[in-house]
Amino acid sequence: MFKKTIEYTDFNGDKQSRDFYFHLTKAEIGAFAHGKDALKERFDKIVNSKDGFAILDQFRWFIKIGCGKRSEDGQRFIKTEEAQSELLDSPAFDVLLEELSTSANGALEFIGKLFPQEVMDKMQEQIKSGAVEDPFKNVPNPASVVELETEMPAYQREHRRPTKAELQKMSREEMQEAFAWSEQNLHAQVQE
Repeated sequence: MFKKTIEYTDFNGDKQSRDFYFHLTKAEIGAFAHGKDALKERFDKIVNSKDGFAILDQFRWFIKIGCGKRSEDGQRFIKTEEAQSELLDSPAFDVLLEELSTSANGALEFIGKLFPQEVMDKMQEQIKSGAVEDPFKNVPNPASVVELETEMPAYQREHRRPTKAELQKMSREEMQEAFAWSEQNLHAQVQE
């Protein structure tokens, strides 16, 4: 588990500094090693994608699966939707996402800290021996991702479904793109 202090401006316009916690267990890493959320595939998407939106989605995924709340007694790490909402539904999330998407070193450091030290040490041994390839070796500096995101429609930036008002202002092509994006990312429903 690691702690990250994030400074942000809250919805009241007040400056805040708050600690957020992140952790992945060995069991979670094992589960993510296979299936539709396979870690290697996600690393490959970050490394090989020329699509800033796809890279941002991968960073969002890593933040979401890692964030939670440490119990008072330090015996548990709680990842309920309510616990994760403390970060994911706050302006701190935007600050963290921007930081990860503009600094290759910051992104690598964050993702690396999600893994228990024992897992990272074992991976380093396997990389040195040539048994596995370093998943981070070709990670590009994604500085252009934030620039791309500012050109995104609001519903994509905010990772939500388009509102009826937004849909009414769209051309046919924009609407088709909105439905395709929503289907891929949110299972397409229009917000009221």
